[in-house]
Amino acid sequence: MEAEASTKMEQIVDWRSAIIAGLVAGLVFLLAEMIGRAAVTGGSPWIAVRYIAAIVMGENVLPPPPTFDAVIFVVALLVNFVLAVIFSMILAAIIHEWELVVGIVIGALFGLAIYAINYYTFTRFFPWFFPVRNWTDILSHILFGAVAGGVYEALERERFVPVHEDID
Repeated sequence: MEAEASTKMEQIVDWRSAIIAGLVAGLVFLLAEMIGRAAVTGGSPWIAVRYIAAIVMGENVLPPPPTFDAVIFVVALLVNFVLAVIFSMILAAIIHEWELVVGIVIGALFGLAIYAINYYTFTRFFPWFFPVRNWTDILSHILFGAVAGGVYEALERERFVPVHEDID
């Protein structure tokens, strides 16, 4: 018996939309961290920036005074946006076959998972994050995921490619 070829279509990830979603969600995350941390602690919004920059620059950028520093700010922006785009691309690969509401919900759960991974595993390498975790960090991660998922689904151009299967 000869095999017949059948063609199915498979939706592919829109990487351009994933990158844009990462940049938008990264900005929202950074602002939420700066505003939230300052509101909760009553301290400087630059504390959040210093914590992000410390991932690359080390703990020496953490001591007071938590004021604006151009180099630390640029490093924090680069780290924040690189991570945001990477996480958004992972999220896009997960949600690309769904719609807006599911993208937002799954994105929020994805953000919560990122929080758990960051604050309960990566703190082994970046111990300065462990003692400063609070509910604003949880909310900013959830917000990141929801925004990334929502923006991705809103911008996504649905494209399909054929998948060839041999049927015996």
